[in-house]
Amino acid sequence: MKIYPLVGLVLLLHERLLVMVAVGVAVAAALALHVALNLEGWRLAIAMIPGRDPIGMFGIRNLARGLPVLWSVGGDGGPAVALAYAGIGGLAMAVAVWCARRVAREALLDRLTRLDTACFLVFATVMLFCFLAAQNFMYRAIFLVPLLPVVARLATLAASPALRVALCMVLAGMIVCLWGGYLLNAVDHVQKAIHAVAQPPKNALRAVAWTARETCWWVTMAVVAALLPGVYVRMPVMAALADQMRRRRRLV
Repeated sequence: MKIYPLVGLVLLLHERLLVMVAVGVAVAAALALHVALNLEGWRLAIAMIPGRDPIGMFGIRNLARGLPVLWSVGGDGGPAVALAYAGIGGLAMAVAVWCARRVAREALLDRLTRLDTACFLVFATVMLFCFLAAQNFMYRAIFLVPLLPVVARLATLAASPALRVALCMVLAGMIVCLWGGYLLNAVDHVQKAIHAVAQPPKNALRAVAWTARETCWWVTMAVVAALLPGVYVRMPVMAALADQMRRRRRLV
C-alpha cells in the first residue's frame, strides 16, 4: 500500500477553486471510506513502513540510524547524533534561506514555464513528504529527476554569479542523491584496495562518503522546502484567494 502518491493531489492548486474543492472533497470521502473498510490493512501497512538500513535508504531519520553504526560511536549515538543533526541541518538551512532569498529577489519563479512550475509543485512536494515522513527505499529518489531541469533552468536564468554557482552545486547534490548507492559501492572497492596495502580505520571512507551523501540529501530537501512556498503562492487557487481577500478589505 503506497500512501505518498496522494501527495500528488497538490497539483489541484493548479485548478480553479471550485474544481479543487470538488475533487478534494471527493478524494477525501473515497479515502475515508477505504480506510474505514480496511482499517486493519492500514494498521499493518503503517507498521510495515521501512525503518532499518541507513545505507540503502534516505530520509530525515537516516542520520540517527546510520551514524552510530558507520562512525562506531556506540549505543544510539547520543551527543554525536545531536551534533550531526545540528551541523548538517544548520548548513542545509543556511544554504536554503540564502538561495530562496536570492531567487525571490530576482523573481526567477515568475520566469519558469507552466510545465516547470507544475513539475516542481508535484515532485518537490512528493519528495519532501517522503523525506520527512519516514525512511524510504532509494527507488523513490527517481522523483528527483523531474526537478533536475527546473533547478538547471533557475541556474541558467540567475543573473547573480553567486546564485548560479549555488544552484549548480545544489544540482550536483541532487545527482549525488540519485547515484549515492553507486558512490558507496565505488568507495567500498577503493577501501578494499587500501586495506590490501595499509590498515586505515575500518569503514572510514564509507562513513565519510555516506555522511557526504546524507548532507546532499539535507541540502537538497532544504532548498526544495524553501522554494516551495514561492511556487504555492503563484498557483491560480492562491491567486484567487488573495484576490478575494483584497476585495473584502476594500469593502471593510
